[in-house]
Amino acid sequence: MYLFPAAATAKSCVQELDAVLISECRPLNNTARDPHCGLGPWLLAECPSQFYLLSIHLPSSTALWDIEEHMGRLTGKRAVVTGGSNGIGRAIVQAFAHEGAAVFFTHRTDRAAAEEVALHVTSLGVRSGHMQLDAREQSAPQRLLEDSVAFHGSVDIVVNNAGTYARTPFLDITPDEYETVLDVNLRFPFFTTQLFARHMQERNIKGTIINVSSLSATRAVSRMAHYQCSKAALHMLTRSAAFELAPSGIRVNTISPGLTATKANRDQWHDNPAVWQRRGKMIPMGRTGLPSDHAGAAVFLASDEASWMTGANLPIDGGQEVV
Repeated sequence: MYLFPAAATAKSCVQELDAVLISECRPLNNTARDPHCGLGPWLLAECPSQFYLLSIHLPSSTALWDIEEHMGRLTGKRAVVTGGSNGIGRAIVQAFAHEGAAVFFTHRTDRAAAEEVALHVTSLGVRSGHMQLDAREQSAPQRLLEDSVAFHGSVDIVVNNAGTYARTPFLDITPDEYETVLDVNLRFPFFTTQLFARHMQERNIKGTIINVSSLSATRAVSRMAHYQCSKAALHMLTRSAAFELAPSGIRVNTISPGLTATKANRDQWHDNPAVWQRRGKMIPMGRTGLPSDHAGAAVFLASDEASWMTGANLPIDGGQEVV
């Protein structure tokens, strides 16, 4: 929830916050909504009172994690999150910090967003560090291990969240595009998991590794064959690694997000809000996902509450999988 001056216009609020989906809007008093403040299928309410109240989605620049104080479920833990400057990764970084974990995360190009996240994390009284990393590079897993260990000393939690996708008809996918998608979505988490598992074994750390996959790993979607192959393979990586690493006390699990508004798919929810809303209504729970919807699952899997859970996949999809 956010409060804005009543004098602000709908347009200025959206520009200021990079707000992208206005899902609900109600004034603090009973003043009727102003129909001239419409944004796509949603309405912003401007009121004559001093403030009006907005309940908004901010998937591109803000992860909503509505815990005001540390719950302490990850206090003392040292986490690494790839792709932590935006979207689901950002929500996970912030959620981990709220639970008391020190967090080291990566970004590829958006340094400004990474610095915003780091500032938020340190404001909570926990340590935060970040690095620029291109998951397409062969050396990326080793660089990540070296820099994160230099920051943390040792690592308890790894979240393989960085990913990429392209919407291309199956008959038009080139070898170069295929390799890029598979390099980022499979090779990078494969060898990152391997290196950090070794690190944990050598230090007798009973750590946890979380792979962020997709509902698309198990459901066919047009023009995403290479993406779906990479995510399906990531599921099997989780299961295979979980089986082999279990004797060392290292847990490996997967989160599979359903349709979620992030920076990566901004062209869908920002450019076609009416279509996005219709897609949300087709989901049993009646809406599309937010990055913050997945953060709680990551906290749970990283915590001692999931200490006897490995090789599992958690679909976070509003019921899409059951349709």
